Amino acid sequence: MQATLNMLLAAISDLPSESRVADQDGLRVSGITLFCKGGRTDDVPEERLIVCSAADVPEAALIKGYGAIVCLCGEGGVFPENDPRGVVAVFADAEPAEIYQRLNERYIRIMDWRMRMAEDMTNGCSLQEIMEMSKDMIGNYIAVSDNTFRLVANTANIPCDDAICQRMIKHGYHPESVVAKFRSTGRVKFWEEHDFYIDNGHLFSPYTLVGRIFRMNGEYMAHAVMTCNNREATPDVIDLYNMLCEFIAKFAARDWENQNAELVLYSSLLSDLLSGSATDQEQVKERMAQNGFPSDVMCLVRIPVNAVANTLVGRLSKDVSELFSHVHIALYQQELVLLIGAEEGSYDAADREALEFFKLLEKYELTCGVSSFFDDVSQIGVAYMQAKEALNSGDRLRRSAHIEQLRTRYPHAFRFDEYLPYCLLDNSYDVIRQWLLSDAGRALSEIEELDRKNGSNNLQLLYTYLMNERRAKETGEAMHLHRNSVVYRIEHLRETVHLGDLEDANVRTGLLMSLLMYNLCGGDE
Repeated sequence: MQATLNMLLAAISDLPSESRVADQDGLRVSGITLFCKGGRTDDVPEERLIVCSAADVPEAALIKGYGAIVCLCGEGGVFPENDPRGVVAVFADAEPAEIYQRLNERYIRIMDWRMRMAEDMTNGCSLQEIMEMSKDMIGNYIAVSDNTFRLVANTANIPCDDAICQRMIKHGYHPESVVAKFRSTGRVKFWEEHDFYIDNGHLFSPYTLVGRIFRMNGEYMAHAVMTCNNREATPDVIDLYNMLCEFIAKFAARDWENQNAELVLYSSLLSDLLSGSATDQEQVKERMAQNGFPSDVMCLVRIPVNAVANTLVGRLSKDVSELFSHVHIALYQQELVLLIGAEEGSYDAADREALEFFKLLEKYELTCGVSSFFDDVSQIGVAYMQAKEALNSGDRLRRSAHIEQLRTRYPHAFRFDEYLPYCLLDNSYDVIRQWLLSDAGRALSEIEELDRKNGSNNLQLLYTYLMNERRAKETGEAMHLHRNSVVYRIEHLRETVHLGDLEDANVRTGLLMSLLMYNLCGGDE
């Protein structure tokens, strides 16, 4: 593992020195070697930082592939006459061994920090835990936000009196007033075009800010900002911050692979709304405005993905985000949740997009539940439950409908409004037992027994007859029967089984609801 020369020289920053290293900011070394006069020059590992006296510099310079040389010139000394490349002269009355020890302790400390971060990340720690490991090494307040300006992680163990940082900590995101300031000063556009910056112009903070932007496939995903409230933005501090950012980038990449769209970390606001953690309506409105949430009509879609590979989820999320002009995506409790905006409250308003979307579901062999349309984000909890009920009813009928499948344009999508009668049914065990003992339940059990004995389909006939509002012609067309056959068989059923008076709307409603219950649950307890 390597550390930068800047990081290591911080260990002797209290001593006067002069550097003639050509690329000090970019130089990395893999360890420290103490070199004494007469020492071997052929068994030193490459990219080492060599420590020696000024007199030993000529011999030390013979070492192949060394990174740089730190030489002791004594207090009031001068730079070595023989001026090889990559020398840092230290003008202090100290022994090379003392300087070596300080540099080596610094190197070990940095490598230990890096190794702990790598091991903990491998063992599944959170980004927040990684951030808090930086306190002793970096010492400044650092915050990571996603592309919705939500606070994802920060160095909570390091206080910061910067006003913008304090507001973000309080709200959990940048309020709209702050985002408006970012936009008016051109910072949002700047961040879209740059990956790294140092801002000491004090536009937003009395401290120097060091920022890094993280992107995946060109998409702005996350943003880390170091506020230099305790330590100045010296080269070693910036290099340590960049080392931390290597791990932040890995978390961002991992989130992209696992959730791949939010697209981030998907829509954090949508996740907060679903979990109920976003309760302040004013804050919700601010965040909606920031994130471009649909302001008109919208619907919510739930797609179970717990048995699907993460890479497939990523591809589906990307396809969906490219298909709809207004969509927010969250991976929430093993489901992909979509909030889709529409200009009008019907699928016809976005028929092409809807059709293409349901083709995607068929392609990925997935099903979804779709809520009714709504125009107030406060209704998102109800829409979430609607999508669940539609999904449950649709999946159940799709696997084992006892009479017939619900005819729908989109067989992989279960819309709450289409499945409403089934969604309203209480199919708990106790209710099913009560239903089976009702007049309608007993009648259907008798018809089921007749069908089993005679190989007939009278349950299907009665269901179709009632769904067609007792019109024999339409029933016959649906069942491929002559209308006279329909009339005869219905009359025979009325004589054989106690159906009740079919002229009575309450009787018909009870029978039809019972047939729906039978279609969903069958006739067994």
